[in-house]
Amino acid sequence: MWYDVRSFVSVSEHWIPHLEHYYKIHADEFDTKPKYVFVGTKSDLLHEEWRETVSDERVREMMKDFGTHIENIGYFKCSAKSGNGVRDIFESVREAMVTGE
Repeated sequence: MWYDVRSFVSVSEHWIPHLEHYYKIHADEFDTKPKYVFVGTKSDLLHEEWRETVSDERVREMMKDFGTHIENIGYFKCSAKSGNGVRDIFESVREAMVTGE
């Protein structure tokens, strides 16, 4: 689950379209399509029922919707507070940068 609904909406309705627009204008300056990592934060708070969260399914639907324009490295959940999942994000990004996949 994505912890903050407002953050999810901002990513899906503002940031990805903005980045896609920038890429289309400057596509000739890039060797490959941009790669994106989707990160659901504050996973340590997912058990808090007082907060509306975004389901994994909804995140994957968003990723699929943008999948034709971008390359997804993956979707990760993490907690900066506990450190859970943070290393996985950085290792996956490093791997994608080194191998180009």
